[in-house]
Amino acid sequence: MGLRKAAAVKRRGFTLVEMLVTVSIIALLMTIAIAAYVRVSKSAQERQTRATFEILKLMAGNFQDAGASLKFTPAYDGPIDCPGGVIEQGLDRFGAAVMNTNDVMTQMRSLPRNGKVVESVGQDKLLKDSVGTYSFVMLDAWHNPIIYVPKGGLGTDPGGGGKPVMIGGQNYRVTSTGKIAPNAVTLPEARAFWASAGPDGDFSKGDDNLYSFEN
Repeated sequence: MGLRKAAAVKRRGFTLVEMLVTVSIIALLMTIAIAAYVRVSKSAQERQTRATFEILKLMAGNFQDAGASLKFTPAYDGPIDCPGGVIEQGLDRFGAAVMNTNDVMTQMRSLPRNGKVVESVGQDKLLKDSVGTYSFVMLDAWHNPIIYVPKGGLGTDPGGGGKPVMIGGQNYRVTSTGKIAPNAVTLPEARAFWASAGPDGDFSKGDDNLYSFEN
């Protein structure tokens, strides 16, 4: 009887191999679940950012419908230097492209209709400087500034000391008609647009940038 009880107890235990297999299965399931969560989260953030693009496009349309001429400040059709990191503490978070965007947003907000749009967005969606002053620059889903790009595009010729957009290891200038060589001629049908640096917050690494003309 005692031997049978001991055998029964022994059969209820797990071997080292069984435990390792169980842990491996759990780890695999967790990896799959985390990967799925990341994909869903990124997709939701992209949709949120594109929704902000739509708000900006609405404001620009309102401004133009009112007879105002929306221009880069100072009046300039580009192209503009591609800013690098615009994340918190990033060197270009308050650089020229972002400040010029604030100038454009200030112009658009001067229209009462657009002022109400900005108010409806809420301050948590606006860029704030280190002393707590809010600008009119809207943030993407990763809390980084969305910039206004004139029709000349984003990215300038590195041969002349400019800053291009790098995609797949190649230098480009991004316009509303597509990516072109930094020193190429801008097509007449090119238009100004809005741009987000995507999840990494770096415009110069253009593989994950989002552009309003892609909506």
